[in-house]
Amino acid sequence: MPISPANPLQGLADPLPLSPVPEGSRLRATIRPPGSKSLTNRALLLAGLANGTSTLRSALTDADDAQRMLAALKALGCKVHAPTDDPARPTLEITGVDGRWQVPRDGVRLDLQNAGTATRFLTAASVLASGPVTL
Repeated sequence: MPISPANPLQGLADPLPLSPVPEGSRLRATIRPPGSKSLTNRALLLAGLANGTSTLRSALTDADDAQRMLAALKALGCKVHAPTDDPARPTLEITGVDGRWQVPRDGVRLDLQNAGTATRFLTAASVLASGPVTL
């Protein structure tokens, strides 16, 4: 059954069976969601928790929420690199922590100010830290 642009989920099984990626194999995917601060923060968080380096292209990182998330990821042990200065096509490379935030024994303080999305996501993700996290 062809996928309808009006209803792209039409015809899919419910529930949709998904097979896990076999252990030892690598997942390579390209996803192009619409521009959104909330989606950018989700992508940043997932890249930060991933194993290896993720490349994010055209992410909306000028927003304060995204800037707070980037600062938090760095404080939690991620490496963030912007290989180009092209404002028309911003690119970020984020080297993740393989599911375990790297926090010093005495802890880390994340200053998220009014970044609601970053605060919600990092509140839950803080349980993956190797030390105390203060939001």
